[in-house]
Amino acid sequence: MLIKVCTTDAYALNFARNGLKAEVTEATDTVTTLKSDLGGPKLVGIYSLPPDKMFKGSGKGILNASLYQATPQLQQQPALAVTKASRKRRNRALRETLQPQELADCQAYLAFNQEPKEDFNFRLLLKDLARISQIEMPLVLRERGGAVVYSQLPYERIVTPQSLHSGAGKTTFVWYGTSGLYNTAELLLTMKAAALLGLPCRFDSYGSATPSATEEKVQDYRDRMREVAEIVMGAIDTQISINFRSTEEAVLGRFMPMQASSLARMVEQEVGHPVKFLHHANGATLTTDQVETSKTLKELHENGWWAAGALIYFSFYSQAEVEDFVAVVYNGAKGGIHRLARHYMRAYALRVCPAGSLNINASGEDAPINPTTLLRLFRAWGKQKSQETIRRIWDLAKVPLDINEIGIKHVVYAGLDGIEVKEERA
Repeated sequence: MLIKVCTTDAYALNFARNGLKAEVTEATDTVTTLKSDLGGPKLVGIYSLPPDKMFKGSGKGILNASLYQATPQLQQQPALAVTKASRKRRNRALRETLQPQELADCQAYLAFNQEPKEDFNFRLLLKDLARISQIEMPLVLRERGGAVVYSQLPYERIVTPQSLHSGAGKTTFVWYGTSGLYNTAELLLTMKAAALLGLPCRFDSYGSATPSATEEKVQDYRDRMREVAEIVMGAIDTQISINFRSTEEAVLGRFMPMQASSLARMVEQEVGHPVKFLHHANGATLTTDQVETSKTLKELHENGWWAAGALIYFSFYSQAEVEDFVAVVYNGAKGGIHRLARHYMRAYALRVCPAGSLNINASGEDAPINPTTLLRLFRAWGKQKSQETIRRIWDLAKVPLDINEIGIKHVVYAGLDGIEVKEERA
C-alpha cells in the first residue's frame, strides 16, 4: 500500500517505518509518502491522536486505533470503530475536525491512540489495515482490465478521474496500440488520454498479425488512421501530437535479436505460468514452454510467426526500462495480462491510465470498422454531422475509466444513417 503521513506527526511516521516496514518515497515539509508491501493498492492516510481526542469504541471507552474508508467503493466496508448511532455521529464529527487536511486525498485512514492501552492487538491491526487497503471487485468483473488496474496495480501511479497527474514525474507521452492493422476505437481512447493529460501520444499497429497484408497495405491503413485522427481533432477542436508506429519496431524491436527460447522463458517467468507465445499463419500456436528453437524472434517473424498477447504486453510494459510513458489499459474481458505492469510501475516511471470498453463497428458487423469505411461515412455525413457524431463518440470514451464504470461497455455501430449506440453491462 501507499501511505501518507504528516511530516510533523512523529508517532505516525514511526508507526509507518517500524510497524509497517514502509520506505519513504517522497518527503516535504508537510507530508511524507511511504510505500509498504503490506496490503493492497489504496492510498492510506495515517495520523495519531492524544487519548482525549481519540475515537470511542463499543463499550470499551477510548479506542487504540480506528480504521475507516474515505469514500464508498464498489464493495462497502464500514468503519471498524463504529457500532451505535450516537458514537457514529461523534466519531464522524471528530474525523471532520481532527483528520489532517494534508491527508485529504487518501482513500482510507488509520487513526491511532498516542497512548495505547495494554490490550492493543498489533497483529489484528495489521490484518485489518491490509484488508481495508484492498479494493474488492465483484467476481464477474475481477479479470477486466479496469478491475486489475484498480485492485492490483500501485495506486499512486494510476491516472484516475480524481487524480489525472498522479505520479506524473518524468512522463513524456501516452502510448497504446492495437494487435491488428487498425482499431479506431482504441486510437480514440489513446487520443483522449493524451488530450486530458496534455501530452503527445504514440499509437502502434501490428501488420505481422495479418499475414496477408503487404507492406503497402499496412502503410495505407496507417495513413487512413492518421486521416481519421485529423478529422477527430477538428471535431473536438484540440490538436494532439500523434506518432504512428509499427508494433514490430516500437514494441518488439529491442527483442527481435534475442533467441526466442530465452525470451519465452522470460515471459513465462514474468507471468508465472506457461502462456501463448507465438501464432503462425497455418493456425499453429506455440506456448512459452514449447519454444525450443535457437532462432531469434526476428527470424521467426520472417518465417510467418507473430507475437501472442503475453509477449506483446511483456515487451510493451518493459519499454518502461528505457522510456517514461503513460500506458493506456483497455478495459477488456481478459485483463489479467496487465498484472505484468506492476513490476515496471514500481521499478520505473511507468504510469497507467484505465480506459473504458469502447467498440466502433460498421453497421451489422462485430469487427472494428475499417478506417477507409469510416472516412467514406464522414464524407457521406458531411462536416457538421460528422463532427457532431465524433463528439458524441468522444463522450463515450471513458478516459480515465471510473472505478464504478468497469462493468459498462459501449458498442457504436456506424452506417450511412449515422450511429447506433448499445450499452452492455456485466
